[in-house]
Amino acid sequence: MTDSQSQTYTQTLVIAIIDRAALDSRLKTLWAGMATALSGKNLGLSQSFLLDKAEGGYEKVFYLLLPHMPAIVPGFSAPETVETGLNYAEYAIGETIDGTDRVFLIQLLRDARGVWKVEGM
Repeated sequence: MTDSQSQTYTQTLVIAIIDRAALDSRLKTLWAGMATALSGKNLGLSQSFLLDKAEGGYEKVFYLLLPHMPAIVPGFSAPETVETGLNYAEYAIGETIDGTDRVFLIQLLRDARGVWKVEGM
């Protein structure tokens, strides 16, 4: 690049290209792994799918619900994509509770190491 005083500059840009279909598949597989861990009542494995900062907030909830997860998880619908981006994704799962259809949102973030984890549900 040359400016108006004929000074030459070099600028480096990083361009990230996302294959949304591949990312979508990978993130749905991540959610399936977490759901399987919950259904199998594996607290440690379940928490490994969470961002470090989210682990503490879900530890007590997982502990209390874990005995019931084998009955809860099969009621989840397949995740539907709401939004995907370079570092953030959101999915919706449905479940019928006491005859009422409910939708739950799952937020995933890519951490500083580039690893996708569940940030919130």
